[in-house]
Amino acid sequence: MKIERIEIVYILDSMIISEKRCQYYDSNLVFSINIRKSDSNYLIFIQSINDKNIVLGLKPYGYTYCQNHLFFVRGDYCENLFQKFGDKKIFKYLEYNVSSTNEKNEEVIYYYTDDSYTTWWFWYINKKFFWGGKASYCE
Repeated sequence: MKIERIEIVYILDSMIISEKRCQYYDSNLVFSINIRKSDSNYLIFIQSINDKNIVLGLKPYGYTYCQNHLFFVRGDYCENLFQKFGDKKIFKYLEYNVSSTNEKNEEVIYYYTDDSYTTWWFWYINKKFFWGGKASYCE
């Protein structure tokens, strides 16, 4: 995907700088950009995640890179923010099964930790970004 608004690059750069200060940060950290349309406005959630397989399971429709970090784009499409281009590529990923049965035919539910670290949200109204907030596990 091609980024259409330079402000997005500044936002993504700031997020990566912020994440680099966190104890969980590593160079394999990926991000999910979830766009939700509300009337003619957009609510944008950007979340750092430690496992790209989880983001791929959410069926993103595009991706881009910023500072060598992968950003998957999903949700509603906003042509003012991103432009689709190029050939489609199929991603392979591991689907996680959160439950199964044991030898006694009892259902076993697996415990897993939250895979998200920090979530930022913004409003995109009339081609301008407005800060919404941030929630983080970063110390």
